[in-house]
Amino acid sequence: MRLSSVTLAVRDLERSIAFYTEAIGLDCLSATAGTALLGGDGAALLHLVERRQGRPRGDAAGLFHVAWLVAGRAHLGAALARLDACGVRLTGAADHHVSEAIYLDDPDGNGVEIYADRPGTDWYRKGELVAGNAPLDRAGILATTDAAGLRPERSADGLSLGHVHLEAVDLAASSRFARDALGLELRLAWPRAEFLAWNGYHHHLAYNDWRRPRTPLEPDHDRLGLVGIALDGPLPDRLVDPNGIVFTRDARETAQQP
Repeated sequence: MRLSSVTLAVRDLERSIAFYTEAIGLDCLSATAGTALLGGDGAALLHLVERRQGRPRGDAAGLFHVAWLVAGRAHLGAALARLDACGVRLTGAADHHVSEAIYLDDPDGNGVEIYADRPGTDWYRKGELVAGNAPLDRAGILATTDAAGLRPERSADGLSLGHVHLEAVDLAASSRFARDALGLELRLAWPRAEFLAWNGYHHHLAYNDWRRPRTPLEPDHDRLGLVGIALDGPLPDRLVDPNGIVFTRDARETAQQP
C-alpha cells in the first residue's frame, strides 16, 4: 500500500496551479475549466477542484498539511531559495531528527510541508525510532545547497508525496481505522498525535487533535480544503475514517466526491 494522491478543493484554480507549479515545483499534467492534475515525473500527485463559492471547513476535521518529500538536504535548501524568490512566507520550520522540514500555507490556507529525510539508519536511538522538534539549521542547509551547486529551480527534482497529516475528532478511533482498515503500523505516539506508516517508514499518515473542538467532516459540495486521499493498494473502492475523511483506490472517484 502507498499514498497515491491528494484532492483539494480550491477557490481559484489558476491561482492554485501557479502556486503549486511555481513555488512547490509540481508539473501541471492537465487542466480543464474546473479541475487540474499536478504531479512529478508524469505521476499524478495532486488533484485540484475549483469551487469559486466554496466556504472554509471551519471547526471540522480535515487537513493539517500535505507533505512533499524532496530528494535530499541540498534540495531542501533549493526549495527555501525557490520560496524566497516567489515571495512565500514560511509559517514554521523544524528539525524532526528523522527529517528536516519547512512549513507554509497555500493560497487557500491549506497546510504544506516540504521536507528532506535523514538516512533511515539515523532515525533510531538504542533501537527506538525517535522524532522531535528542534530548531532548523537553515544556514547549514543552505550551505549544503551551495556546495552542491543546486539551483532553486532544481528543488523539485525527485519530488514526491511524502505523507499526509490530518486533524481528528477522535484520535484513538482514527488510529484504529488507520491500522485495521489501511494496514498502517503505529510508529510514533506524541501527546495528542499519532504517526503511522507502511514498510518501516517514519510516517505516511498522521492524526492529531491539537486544535479542539473538531466536528466530523460532512460531505459538502461547497467546502474548500481536503476532498479525499487516494491510495494505491488492496483496499475497498471507498473508505471513510471516523472523522469523515474519504480514502479511495481511484483518484478520479476521489475528485468527484462532494
